[in-house]
Amino acid sequence: MKRIFLEISSGQGPEECRLLTAKLARFLSGRLMAAGVSVCPVDLCGDWERDSLRSVLFEVGGKEAGAMTALLCGTVLWVSASPFRPHHKRRNWFAGIRRFEADPVLAFRPEDVEVTVSRSSGPGGQHVNTADTRVQALHRPTGLRTTACEERSQLQNRRLALARLAAKLAERNAASLAGLEAEAWRGHRELERGNPAFVIRGRELWDLERFGETVFFR
Repeated sequence: MKRIFLEISSGQGPEECRLLTAKLARFLSGRLMAAGVSVCPVDLCGDWERDSLRSVLFEVGGKEAGAMTALLCGTVLWVSASPFRPHHKRRNWFAGIRRFEADPVLAFRPEDVEVTVSRSSGPGGQHVNTADTRVQALHRPTGLRTTACEERSQLQNRRLALARLAAKLAERNAASLAGLEAEAWRGHRELERGNPAFVIRGRELWDLERFGETVFFR
């Protein structure tokens, strides 16, 4: 089963966008947990206590995680005078909400491995060619396979096949984590400004418990 992540990002926006991101993170994480969705912060960039977040990445889980997070994706527009720069003319501040999936990070467990043996073929001496020394290891959760047949005994080839399988699984986990980091970084740089999916106006941002349902779950 895929892991589900929800990212809220200010992109490269100023302090007003970081405030918006922090307020959204507080409200949406609380709302999801109230609905029975598990919410675990995976990465946080900024100061949560000061309501100043460049971005936050949550891993979510539970029966309703996929359906609920699918409703939340898009650009959020906050229309308001700046609370930090009273004379600033800009009134439109943006944050982005993205949902994406990644393969689970799996530990290597012997009970997840199916081992089969067969007769080895090719050069290697009479004993190798007549005994069941070829070993194939299958990791059932992922379908990864390895084979070992170069050693003279089944036990040696079994150890070698399992070691190769553990290495393959470690490579897969590393690739999954690298992909997750790349996806999160892409969200920081590709925040769409314009055509917002959600609009918050003025002081509504400070009372999302009251107004957020209408904005996000209408």
